[in-house]
Amino acid sequence: MAYYLGTMHAGRLEVFRSKSRPTRNNTNARYKSYRGPMPEIAAHYLKYREESGYPALPTGTTAADLASLAETDQDFYWQALRIVLNAPAADKLVMHEVEAAEYNPDTQAETGYPIFIPRQYART
Repeated sequence: MAYYLGTMHAGRLEVFRSKSRPTRNNTNARYKSYRGPMPEIAAHYLKYREESGYPALPTGTTAADLASLAETDQDFYWQALRIVLNAPAADKLVMHEVEAAEYNPDTQAETGYPIFIPRQYART
């Protein structure tokens, strides 16, 4: 699903995603204009640039250029925001690893803890 940066009628910027190209009908005339499609990080970076008073981007800047700018910009506040934006993806990755370990215990290293079987259940 593609991401877009929409300008609302009050002038506020909003990042949104849409399966198809946004129109007045399928967005209920919520936005007076939009830019996109682009990757999510590029849309958030463009919004950050405009709200922070950065100079305008040169004409001909593509979505791929914007995504690479987002990755390399050293602005402290942008880097903090980028970490927050990427956190759900990192959490999802960790959750997949935990679930994989849970359902595939044979792939995990031995812990070395002894297992005590009560005498009544032990085979003799």
